Amino acid sequence: MITHRGHELKALPTALRREVTRWERTVKEVLHQQAPNVPATARPKPAFDPKLRTLKQRYRTKADQLTAAGWPTSPATIERKCLAWRKEGLLGLIDRRGQRTASAHGRVDQRVIDLVWEILDGERDQGLSPGTLSRLIGRVEQTVRARYARELADADAATTAALLPSQATYYRLLQRLGITAHNAHVVAARRAAGPPLSALRPGSRRATTARWPGELVQIDTTGLDVLVIGDDGQIISVELTIAIDVATRSIVGALIVPKRFRRGAGAGRWLGGRATRSFDTVQVVAQSTAPLPVRPGWSPETFMDGSDLPFEELLATDERFAGAAARPVIKPETLVVDHGSPFVSADFTRSCNSLGIEVREARLRTPVDKAIVERAMLAIKTGFSQHLASYTHHRLDLRGKHVRKQPLWTIAQLQDLFEQWVALRWQQTPHGALRSPFTPGLKLTPNQMYAALISLRGYRATALTESENRKLLPTVWARINRKGFQINNRTYNLDKGALDPFRGSSGLAASQGRWEVHYSPNQPEVAWLFNHRAAPDSDPWVEVPFIHRRILHDRWTEESWEQGLQVHLAAGGHRHDEAAIARATHRLLSKAAKRS
Repeated sequence: MITHRGHELKALPTALRREVTRWERTVKEVLHQQAPNVPATARPKPAFDPKLRTLKQRYRTKADQLTAAGWPTSPATIERKCLAWRKEGLLGLIDRRGQRTASAHGRVDQRVIDLVWEILDGERDQGLSPGTLSRLIGRVEQTVRARYARELADADAATTAALLPSQATYYRLLQRLGITAHNAHVVAARRAAGPPLSALRPGSRRATTARWPGELVQIDTTGLDVLVIGDDGQIISVELTIAIDVATRSIVGALIVPKRFRRGAGAGRWLGGRATRSFDTVQVVAQSTAPLPVRPGWSPETFMDGSDLPFEELLATDERFAGAAARPVIKPETLVVDHGSPFVSADFTRSCNSLGIEVREARLRTPVDKAIVERAMLAIKTGFSQHLASYTHHRLDLRGKHVRKQPLWTIAQLQDLFEQWVALRWQQTPHGALRSPFTPGLKLTPNQMYAALISLRGYRATALTESENRKLLPTVWARINRKGFQINNRTYNLDKGALDPFRGSSGLAASQGRWEVHYSPNQPEVAWLFNHRAAPDSDPWVEVPFIHRRILHDRWTEESWEQGLQVHLAAGGHRHDEAAIARATHRLLSKAAKRS
């Protein structure tokens, strides 16, 4: 949680300050945060115990209590206040509804101005060309009518005019914002990068700090500006996702995935292909809980036993450090994410919560919330990407002309190369933000900083069980019949009717009688059916193979299966002919293996 600034609260009216304090006690009780004058060892009330009640149930209970006490409140309001408190602290609990139309741009509602920047940011992220100002105004007005339809239906004339200003007012607003048809995306990009330091109020730009390893970890995804050979032998670009510990600046997880787009049916229509998914981001988080093993061919300097890390002490506590690379194990306590779909998905949040990790979303257009991981991404491009022959500069005028003719790595080779670079270079290079508390003039490496902090904080092994690892995999709710069950156009089944006990309804009303199944998109040859009816002392997992797995001799992924499906359909095949799709996938993998 972000702590509040006391001088800003003191400037509030007494009645509003009293209301904020009352909301703080309410929110802390619902979330079971430490309330004022309550011992840290005090147990929560049964109605708000996280072990007994879900968050939604606690929202409902508190809303009912407040309504019965003469303070009519809905569960949605409780949820909104809790989320605002987690993002902004006490300042997020201030009721700003009376301030919305009093913006710095006349009678235009502040939400309209926010929508202008939101739409421009979306166009820029999607690579769309900037259009005329009339197109921008039309999109803003359309979004206002759709998003605030209920409020507009009951609004008075002043509120309606503030949310739906005239065309002349729109043009005057864009002029005051400095937006023209020629510079709209440039202005939006400059705003997204944050205001200059001189334009900020004193004390408003505070560095993100953490006191011990894992207290705060930032995670983000960006294009790596490198070309590689995909599973199907085609040349593609890639994305990199990393998790970086704020206290030590250690990269504790990293994953490189392909990024591709393909043209679909209809002129000018593009379909999104493989890019970073929630499963990939979960893998990055899971990497932080286990040592990074040294791979064959790595430099001797990458081994942990010869680094600045306290190898003997760590090995005595966790035997997994034997043969590990010089990268620490740091389980996140709080994970800071942006608003990208892989990070706000239900699978990602569920997986982090199962590991006891709190997920905190960075504020919109607030670069300081994730400044460390974004700065690390730039350092990776200058320290790693640009030294590869397949490097493509993000600026077209600086991009090489014959990059595609250079020797290219496969994704697996590039992942291996990057992990070695992290252990050899990143973790063992002095960092300007890491200073020794005893000799402030001495810059420390991430490994040295970790060694200094872990000697004070201590290390606790966080090895995940096989069952916990499977629970982190993507979930599919499937119906089971005599042919088994389907996942993404693939049939999974067991011989001799071994799945017969699972036919019919699972008895879980919330899932409409379907069964819980987990699988790995990187190794989809088997899936795991979770038997919630299993006895407590028995294994609840049932391993179910893909029925045509023997056709695919090489290692394959869900992406290569999707590529084989597209080739099969282009040749006039049928979507349900799984054996033919498997053979097409096998041919693609064989062709890619010969090329690499």
